Amino acid sequence: MPAPPPGLSGLPLWKGTVRRRAALPEVVMSLSLVRRSLLLTACATAAGLALSGTAVAAPLQVEPVDLPAPRVPTYAADVNAAGIVVGAAYATNDEGRSGAWAARWQNGALTLLYPPGAMESRATSVNLIGDIGGSAMVDNTTRGFVRRGETLVTVHPPGAVRSTVIDLNERRDALVSWVDSDQATGTRLSLWRNGTFTEITPPGEEVAPALDANQVAYLNTVGQVAAVFRPVGSTGPGEARLWQAGRFTTITRTPARLQALSELGHVVGSLTGQTGNFIAFSWQRGRLTRLPSGTSGVGYAVNERGQVAGEITTADNVIHAALWTGGRLTDLGTLGGQYSTARAIDNLGRVAGTSQTGTPAQPGYVHPFVWQQGTFTDLTPDEVRRTEAHLLTDTGFVVGSRITFSKPVTVSVAVAWRVSTP
Repeated sequence: MPAPPPGLSGLPLWKGTVRRRAALPEVVMSLSLVRRSLLLTACATAAGLALSGTAVAAPLQVEPVDLPAPRVPTYAADVNAAGIVVGAAYATNDEGRSGAWAARWQNGALTLLYPPGAMESRATSVNLIGDIGGSAMVDNTTRGFVRRGETLVTVHPPGAVRSTVIDLNERRDALVSWVDSDQATGTRLSLWRNGTFTEITPPGEEVAPALDANQVAYLNTVGQVAAVFRPVGSTGPGEARLWQAGRFTTITRTPARLQALSELGHVVGSLTGQTGNFIAFSWQRGRLTRLPSGTSGVGYAVNERGQVAGEITTADNVIHAALWTGGRLTDLGTLGGQYSTARAIDNLGRVAGTSQTGTPAQPGYVHPFVWQQGTFTDLTPDEVRRTEAHLLTDTGFVVGSRITFSKPVTVSVAVAWRVSTP
């Protein structure tokens, strides 16, 4: 997983799972199963695919999506099915303060999000309704927030000295990561719903650091939370668990890094093997499956059909994008070069990621791609710079970053495209 762009190093890494689901908050639970079925069928029909069979992929059309910004760097953390992109942008706000601010890109326009008097802010998550989660520093204290419409609501647990909203769902719940005044208690998690906080972290435990995972914990629309917990002060790997309505289910006690949680409670990531290598895994309803991983592997994203996208290390010690369907591995290959990785998958089975171009002997540049039914689409075929894809929606929005290497700094800019079948 790439590090955040230079200049935005305090921000979370990209989320890798397909983003969420059209449903009104007051009816989302009763309609969730019906909606999922209709969504999969309608999307597959629109793309000219079937949910089963081996239909040949049609060539994808690629349309750039404008993410304007007055300055660089910019950073995209999340995107919803309507194409609203959130993250952070360097700019001067309406109060005359320059710095990194939470950003929303919608219909080609940039909006900076911050409470009055803020010193900086960032956005981490957006749901289909358009609510945006993140954090802002005011009076030297970082507090979580949720923006609903034009109203910005502070989401800061009692006793916290630092908090961040790290995920949202369509029920308008917010998952909050926070630290209290006794920082020896470590990082904790709470679920915020209708103004009320429910603590998730068990007494005497803390949330393990994300390391190279997308984020420290994940929230889905049914209110499940996946995270790794360990005793306070421990440097050990901890135990991966799924929380729901006050109860925990153990995912694995093997050292693990969690990368994604689906709406159906499907968790993917990597286990640490006996030799220190990584083994891709998926878990659902109490069953953990170790996925074929070559010499090493990571599952970065999962869709509602249980397909997992990620990467493997081949016998030649080369990293390739990978897709697991029903536990079966497909090595997706590359755009011609040696290296590729897959970071997102939608409910059609389309995969987004990054690959070297050129040839294995003479690798070219690093380009973003969308893979569908055996066919790669290079999103930037004419570019001679490094561009990556990290996020993908069922509606075809792909979001990533374009990186320019220039001494003495490396600059990253958020970029987006929309893909469709002619």
